[in-house]
Amino acid sequence: MSDILNMHMTLESKKMSNYYKKFKSGKISIEEFEKAKKEGYLFDFPTYLEHDDILKQIKYFVSQISKKDVANAFLYSLTTRRLEYRSILGSYWYAVALFPHKKHNRYGTDGFCDICDWMDMPKDTPENEKKWYHYKYNIYNYDRYRVGGIVHTNVNYVMFDLREFLKMPKVEPTQKDKEILLKTLHLIDDLKLNNKAGTYRDYIVKNKLFPTNKNEIAQFLNILGVCGVLSSDMYPCYDEYYVPADGSRDPIEYLNDFRYPLNRWKVADGINKKRFKKVFGFEYR
Repeated sequence: MSDILNMHMTLESKKMSNYYKKFKSGKISIEEFEKAKKEGYLFDFPTYLEHDDILKQIKYFVSQISKKDVANAFLYSLTTRRLEYRSILGSYWYAVALFPHKKHNRYGTDGFCDICDWMDMPKDTPENEKKWYHYKYNIYNYDRYRVGGIVHTNVNYVMFDLREFLKMPKVEPTQKDKEILLKTLHLIDDLKLNNKAGTYRDYIVKNKLFPTNKNEIAQFLNILGVCGVLSSDMYPCYDEYYVPADGSRDPIEYLNDFRYPLNRWKVADGINKKRFKKVFGFEYR
């Protein structure tokens, strides 16, 4: 990340980054770890949750969150660069699409559900699989602050993201935030019809409409795919047609590392205006 972009990093993201790097390296003191937990940046090793437990929690958290607050949070993140507010848009709309189901894996593996991408938390040694890969919620939180989240279609992350969003103060976006979103979406008019998400991402970064970088924009676009703004009739968002985690979501191109449905989207598909209105509450223009 460049020095200029570092200058734009929020105090919150800097604190999260510093805490997590010390935690990951094992150099954080007990006092500092307790302080980070109190401030909501780091967490203890989480209580074990089974597949059905997580689905129940997601259903409850979604019932406590309004789509207006979710849209406001995403918009608010554009001028403030508060990326921890950006993540919820993807998690919320994926959670809305989730339906009750029993854990299923076509290979008979207990630790993974190929419907919702649930992953089991290790209960056994060695050392709880390195303390569930450095306390998984701490990685999730680091990704929320660093790039606005990464795995918005994994129920382990979605449950955590919804839970943490409920703890955060509600925010109101400015008119400038809305204009930035519209201008960013209008950039596809400058691209070729066969261009895909990677070209679009690079073009957004090049135009510098708001403080950001390549990794942040990749997740920004993935989120707009999950909620359906960047989706197509052939490959709709989860809220319109749920696609399981059985390989059907995977990219069909070697160099395409975006998430479904963005990994199927191209400029010719345009902006889904119907979804835009449903997600953000105002007309795409």
